[in-house]
Amino acid sequence: MEKSPDYFHQYDKHLIIFDFDETLCKTNALVRAIHKSTGKELTLNSTEYAAWRKEEPNAYELYDVDFSEFQRYPEKGELIESVANKLKQFASKENYILALVTGRDNLAGPKHFLSDNYIPINKMFLMCSGDPNKTNCYRSLINTFEPEHVTIYEDSLAHINQCFEVCAKFSVHFSAVLIVNGIPVYDWRKK
Repeated sequence: MEKSPDYFHQYDKHLIIFDFDETLCKTNALVRAIHKSTGKELTLNSTEYAAWRKEEPNAYELYDVDFSEFQRYPEKGELIESVANKLKQFASKENYILALVTGRDNLAGPKHFLSDNYIPINKMFLMCSGDPNKTNCYRSLINTFEPEHVTIYEDSLAHINQCFEVCAKFSVHFSAVLIVNGIPVYDWRKK
């Protein structure tokens, strides 16, 4: 879709979903995966981890995976201003429903970080999947709010595609903004 998500302001119920790591917050956090038989260690940022899990469906059987850096406040985290400003803009209007869906298993760190950066979390529905598969979170949001349109801001094509598939099942209009190195890419299908 080449139109900006702002084009869809005419929808009465427009759900806008934001990811946290590498979408709203640039972090230096890494996932560490150590192969159980070879001892080879992989270090992956959140975007790389989502892609790796899609390619390696048996990852937890083959690797010991350490998420400890994603279980706390992002100490060296930096707000991605362009995305945060869009979130604030949407929060100021009544026809948008805002949600945060993170793959983390704990909302405390993201919630504290967003509050410290004056993001209106009181106007957002917050969810964590605790897993790289966010499909159940997307399904729950669509079932709960019954939007006419969903827009997702996400750094991972795998998660954009998960949301797209859920929207297709519910016949809900869909648009996405891919965040690449802190920069919104509206024509995400060409990536």
